[in-house]
Amino acid sequence: MSFYTAMENAMAHMIFYMNRNQKTDVSALAGYLNCLPESLKIDGDIQEQKNFIIFTVSPAYSQDRQNHSGFDGMISCDAYIYHLLKGGEEKSACGLKITRMDIGFRKNGDEGRIESVFWYTVQDMEPWSYRGKITEPETAGIGDGFGAETTSGSLSSEDYLVIKKQVNRPWDQLAISSDEELRRMFCVPGGIEQPDLGSLIGLTSSPAMEITGRNQIQVWYPVELFGIHGNMEGHPSVCRCFYYVNSLFSKDEGKWQMTGQKGWPVLRLPDTPYPQGQRYDKISVDMFPWTLGNEELPGIFEEDSYKIENIINAWVYGCRRGRLCEFYENYMKNDGFVPEMLIRSRGAQTPKLHGEDEILHKLSGMDVNYHPGMYTFHTATTPLIEISADGQTAVGTWFDHSATNLSGSASSDGKIPYMVFVARYRHHFRKIGGKWFLTDFFWEPLISLKDWSFDRKHSGGLVARKNAVLYPEAFSSDIYSCK
Repeated sequence: MSFYTAMENAMAHMIFYMNRNQKTDVSALAGYLNCLPESLKIDGDIQEQKNFIIFTVSPAYSQDRQNHSGFDGMISCDAYIYHLLKGGEEKSACGLKITRMDIGFRKNGDEGRIESVFWYTVQDMEPWSYRGKITEPETAGIGDGFGAETTSGSLSSEDYLVIKKQVNRPWDQLAISSDEELRRMFCVPGGIEQPDLGSLIGLTSSPAMEITGRNQIQVWYPVELFGIHGNMEGHPSVCRCFYYVNSLFSKDEGKWQMTGQKGWPVLRLPDTPYPQGQRYDKISVDMFPWTLGNEELPGIFEEDSYKIENIINAWVYGCRRGRLCEFYENYMKNDGFVPEMLIRSRGAQTPKLHGEDEILHKLSGMDVNYHPGMYTFHTATTPLIEISADGQTAVGTWFDHSATNLSGSASSDGKIPYMVFVARYRHHFRKIGGKWFLTDFFWEPLISLKDWSFDRKHSGGLVARKNAVLYPEAFSSDIYSCK
């Protein structure tokens, strides 16, 4: 098994356990040291969290021990924690913590064992009020007997990546809007009722997998489902629900086939107005096929898939720190091709950028808008990476759940608006001299949500702390470690 896969699966098991059991203390879970509760003491807000759903985004991976002494590998990713705040029926609300998580791993044969977790709040968004009675996350019956270990067992990387592609492909193609079987799966108590279903987008996190029998694998993964439906005060609204999906796979004639699937509703957030005519207020009408249609990913390309996934994470970290021109220099500039970029922020009229001068002009203009401590969050989910048969080219697609700072000032003490939207990436890659480069960059907004509000003065997050003005580097040398 590739150690990248071992780390991803172990992380997915940990998050699944925390969501299912509504516990941030997982020290009793087999395969862990006592590091997690110790690391959470760094941020008391996380340690005391109750009634939550944790949603992790596409991780960045490293096996460079020079960057993380004492570990064989690390994962770094953002995690959104939606948590319910009870204060009487009229005061009930849902809060959001945007957090950063770094996990250190040790190799145990072909398995990955979590050794350290460094987790802290970056920003606290102002809670959204519920109009009616608030309900706690419904997790009873989800994954009973699953995820008792944090190691990866005998699951191979090839199997993991093939199945990961199969569970992500319907979401990536937005097939849920037309696939009746998928629509019925989410028409269960607590979810979105059938008459209200309109256009839907589903974001996914890393799936947790385990072998349940000969040629049988069970999968649990979360979905954040966005649906435009009904009316709120005469206008359409956006409904947001969190599910865990259980998928069963069996191998038949050497190929993995899905034999069963069920969605379990966990949490429904307050409906928010759908601001038509403002900013990114559309579901794309020019849906072209996202994927190459390959059913299997050859095992020889396992590490390449994770290296490509790291490139998109370099982009989102660059957005966060005002270092997009640096991203171009590291991942797009090459003598072997003329790069292209289309950031469709102005709809179909947005021009495509050709070559270094046009792209750097665009990226430098975006970098200028960066203010230390006022981060723009582009969080990639639902990765689907298709590599050509010769292993030299690839296409990668992601959904992007974004929150863009609109303050224009890093010194404001008041409430700062954040523009919130869901978008998608489609990137082409080429391998040159043994290194992957992004040759064609495409980004398009799909749906806009009501703005979030960030109360800088009262936030318990990193941005409000002394000398915490820069978003940390992935795999920094000062990562907390319990020994």
